[in-house]
Amino acid sequence: MTVRMANIVLVTVAFMVHHVLAGNRAWEPPHRNLKKRFVTDDPTQAEDTRWADKTIKYCWESSEAESKLKNDLSAARDLWYSAGLGEEFQMVKEDFITCSLKRNRQKWLMIRYNPDGLLATTVGHPKIDARQDDGEGGPVMHLSDSVQVGLLDRVPNYAHEIGHAWGLWHEHQNELYWEPPFSTKEGTLWGQQIEGAGGTLNTFHCENLKDYQDALVKIRAINPLQEELICVRRNIAGQKGVRFSALDYLPLSPVEHFRVQEGHMRSRGEADVDWDSIMLYPSGAGGLGDVPIPAEGEPPLDLVTQDPRLPILTKSDGSRFGSTRRPSTLDVKGIHELYGIKRPKAVLHQDKTSKFFDPFKKMIKSQRCR
Repeated sequence: MTVRMANIVLVTVAFMVHHVLAGNRAWEPPHRNLKKRFVTDDPTQAEDTRWADKTIKYCWESSEAESKLKNDLSAARDLWYSAGLGEEFQMVKEDFITCSLKRNRQKWLMIRYNPDGLLATTVGHPKIDARQDDGEGGPVMHLSDSVQVGLLDRVPNYAHEIGHAWGLWHEHQNELYWEPPFSTKEGTLWGQQIEGAGGTLNTFHCENLKDYQDALVKIRAINPLQEELICVRRNIAGQKGVRFSALDYLPLSPVEHFRVQEGHMRSRGEADVDWDSIMLYPSGAGGLGDVPIPAEGEPPLDLVTQDPRLPILTKSDGSRFGSTRRPSTLDVKGIHELYGIKRPKAVLHQDKTSKFFDPFKKMIKSQRCR
């Protein structure tokens, strides 16, 4: 999962900025069958945000960052390999001199450590425009070893960040799932009001976000007329002086250069969501509530039955959802579609390089003798 920082450059409806962190400030403490969708950067745009040669080159900000994060980050990378990403997709540490001199800074990812629950990563590998630079000079990944944020587990949290680094956006920010006025795509899942026996159910509980009250104070000081829009419009939530975490839940707009891989849509809603995606926030992510730290040796808290945080996104019946805490088939397919993959060349049995060559030859010989 991810957390947004105060000095990041935002992508809004008003203007297009390429160097953007995917994240959710509220985490700071004081696509089921392949016909469905995944959300990635769009390489057909003028600016290609893919890493060259399918290789993320990175540097640690400090020896402390490396010592605290290295093992869990490697385990998170291995989750992607286990899900089928393929080892042609590499994360390679740059040499000491390159990292020390910050030479060609925009060509590598800076990995920073913090103990405060901050999780945020630049989406893909954007080129830096000096007019839009956020001071980093290149892509960055902020990781925390806190188990009280995001997926409430370090390795899955880092796997989510790796998904962003490769170019994946959040599953829940697919505009096809959101109804008007949040989206123009006539979605049927998030943002709607549903009348039921227990009253009206809202599937996007914006008021439960940790920084909601702070955002209200800020927007009232800037423009009171926009108060009702901070939970509806990403450009309002993300404007300078507000930086409200609803920005990382609300649907992406076409000007933000993302691509949705579409298949056979049925409902533009619950049936189409990749509920197994590592890029999907569980219901409690970003919500108000104090999360206890599990005792040593105990498993992480269950994200549906044990998460004490108030829900932000829920299913259409008001129920909470969690996470598999690992990349899904569609997560992997999204990266494969974005970068392309090597297809193994078929080897015929009669080829001497085939492991079936000798059995095949014997079979043919036996057939000729009949």
